[in-house]
Amino acid sequence: MNKISLIMGIWEQGYFNSDEVIKWADSQINSLEKPDDELIELSLNGPSKCFKLQPYEFPRTKELSFIESFSLRILKLNLSSDSEINTFINWATSAAMGEDTENKEVMFCYMLDDYLGYNSPGTISYFKENIQELLPACKKRVSSLLNQLNA
Repeated sequence: MNKISLIMGIWEQGYFNSDEVIKWADSQINSLEKPDDELIELSLNGPSKCFKLQPYEFPRTKELSFIESFSLRILKLNLSSDSEINTFINWATSAAMGEDTENKEVMFCYMLDDYLGYNSPGTISYFKENIQELLPACKKRVSSLLNQLNA
């Protein structure tokens, strides 16, 4: 898999900011004898500009699975900010629809959606009470993604 596509997918999920992606690209360039043109492009112009390029100009962003996206987003979430949690819940409950209900993260989102459906003020409470059990698996997934990047 193309590392540039992966880091762009991770950036798109908000795990890395633009400066972190540029720093990663610079590190990759410094470690290679002959770096790819795409790495140089990413280093010079950043992910926002590269994201807008056509596929024949720059590698496509890797489309991450729901579980990967969930993991990346949850680890960057400020768990003490109710507004950030609400934003996450709105994304997660929508993104989880149609996903495999064998996954704990998907079932967690379905439960959140049930609370939202009843306009329950307990949605954030349910989130805070139950998210901790999902974090170890999320950390492991994100670690695996970062290992693929040597980041």
